[in-house]
Amino acid sequence: DDGGLLNAELHVDNHWDWENGNFVTVALNGTWDGLQVPFEISPGIIVPAGNHGGLRTTFRANSDRRKSVYGRMQWDVGRFLNGDQSSPLVQVIFRDSGRLAIDTTWRHRSITLPNGAFRTNLGNMRVTYNFTPSVFVQSLLQYNDRSDRWSTNLRFHWLKTAGTGLFVVYNDTESLEGLGPINRVLIVKYVRQFDLLN
Repeated sequence: DDGGLLNAELHVDNHWDWENGNFVTVALNGTWDGLQVPFEISPGIIVPAGNHGGLRTTFRANSDRRKSVYGRMQWDVGRFLNGDQSSPLVQVIFRDSGRLAIDTTWRHRSITLPNGAFRTNLGNMRVTYNFTPSVFVQSLLQYNDRSDRWSTNLRFHWLKTAGTGLFVVYNDTESLEGLGPINRVLIVKYVRQFDLLN
């Protein structure tokens, strides 16, 4: 440690919250990082050592979260390391009487640095279905265009008291370039609580 900058953050915001549930906020954010060594942030794009960062504006808004369908968006524009970014996020959520919930999110990042530019997209969809308050299934489907991979996570929970019960989890990661699975895991766990004093 040479006593230089490691990380610094700044956040100032102002928001409007209406009685009908709509919400808007505009924030001024700052991030500064002190890099000891260069690193490759994207193929062929190197961020040099030194102090990088600056200010960015963040705009966020969402509709009424109490509704069965509501949306949220966020947009970051401004400094990123030694360059600039424009990074929108869009989210739409559907809920049906506490039994079914579908949450879809898409995040795009457009980064421009002195020695190159790159873009990334990350999309995911989470679906939850509750048979009862203690028995439910949940799935998460995610696509990352930077790694060109699809990931799937499936969960079945049959809960008892204090976090005990049956848990079944299946994870699958598929590579589009390799046209095949990278990782597949099935986990089955049963947790039961005992009182050894009785």
